[in-house]
Amino acid sequence: MKRFGYTEYRLSKKADIKNATLDNTFKGENAWIQAKYLLRISRVFNVNMEYVITRQKTKFDENKKISELKDTILDLTSECNELKERNLKLEKALRVFVISDSATVKEVPSKGTIN
Repeated sequence: MKRFGYTEYRLSKKADIKNATLDNTFKGENAWIQAKYLLRISRVFNVNMEYVITRQKTKFDENKKISELKDTILDLTSECNELKERNLKLEKALRVFVISDSATVKEVPSKGTIN
């Protein structure tokens, strides 16, 4: 629990398990009911139920994390490409604006010159 930054109280609230029941679960009492609660705990931590029992990560957990990271990288890459395209459009629009604006600007006489 502490590895994930949870106190027993916080975990009991998050997993919707009474604090006393959670305590009994960790002590090993009521074995048949424990499986249900261990499953809830594993869902809170987003890990395999085996990890909750053995406190050792499995290949499934590692592969799941790798898959999530790959998905995040793909999302970020896609977002980056969209931002690059948007940036190119904005640069093009700015160039058009600057060119058209400079063509319409007339030279303003400075103070002290006579027209």
